[in-house]
Amino acid sequence: MKKRGNAGKRKINWSAFTGWFVLLSLVAAMIYIIVVLVLAPSHTQIVFERTKSDYVLMLLQCALGIVAIIGPNILQKRHNFIIPSKMMVLYTLFLYGAIFLGEVMAFYYNVPHWDTFLHGLSGAMLGALGYTVISVLNRSDSVPVNLSPLFVAFFTFCFAMTMGMIWEIYEFSVDSLFGTNMQKFAFEDGTGKIGQAALMDTMKDLIVDTIGALTMSIIGYISLKHKTGLDPEVRQYVLEREETAGLQKRLYDLIDYLIPLYCNEGKSQLVIAIGCTGGKHRSVTLTEELAKHIAESGRRVMVNHRDIQKT
Repeated sequence: MKKRGNAGKRKINWSAFTGWFVLLSLVAAMIYIIVVLVLAPSHTQIVFERTKSDYVLMLLQCALGIVAIIGPNILQKRHNFIIPSKMMVLYTLFLYGAIFLGEVMAFYYNVPHWDTFLHGLSGAMLGALGYTVISVLNRSDSVPVNLSPLFVAFFTFCFAMTMGMIWEIYEFSVDSLFGTNMQKFAFEDGTGKIGQAALMDTMKDLIVDTIGALTMSIIGYISLKHKTGLDPEVRQYVLEREETAGLQKRLYDLIDYLIPLYCNEGKSQLVIAIGCTGGKHRSVTLTEELAKHIAESGRRVMVNHRDIQKT
């Protein structure tokens, strides 16, 4: 039998591909760092020349990067939840840009505004991660939550900002322990900056994090606000609940019993109304499913979602 079109082509798993690519890049970087660490000077007067403490920090960051790549996969398997593939690709590429390109390849020093770009990206990425956390909680039977789009957006913003603050604490701690200059509180020659100049890098990072987090929160809010029971993710969320399955079984049994009786009485139409709090999510999904169930028996069905366009 001949395969038509692209049916025989294997689809690329971009999440796994980027994960392995970045993982192997970090492993290779660690091997390189261990070799040059032996030859690196302990102190130097040459601007931008890396010392042993710089390479130790770089080695630590590569190791943490490897843990950060493997960790989500372990969590998904142990706790049975799914991180969206696009989210994982973005997350992995961020680690590649921050650790391999930024630290190992010195993009932080050689590429203008590289640090600013990554902080903006991280704010948006952490906002998306906040939405993923809420989605996991919403799908958990052990955590009975049903949150409004506004609260989800607020949580997302706070989550991203908290992670950004923790990162600044991390930079401060590393600078204090290893004598590095991650927070750019000193010039390249080691001279300390004074006043507002010493705080400029930290405040710029936090401001860019805020912009990224706020942007993602607004986008997420608009997206959630306009989603209905016709959207696949909403439909999946409604139908995977145990209560929904119980309701559908009882409802279908009742409808299957009543419709033949209506037909025997000569009635030409039957109006069935299903409602929920907002009229946009649960009732829409259940109406669509009921319409398909009735149509399977060969009967003509018309569906009207009265409140689906309400704001």
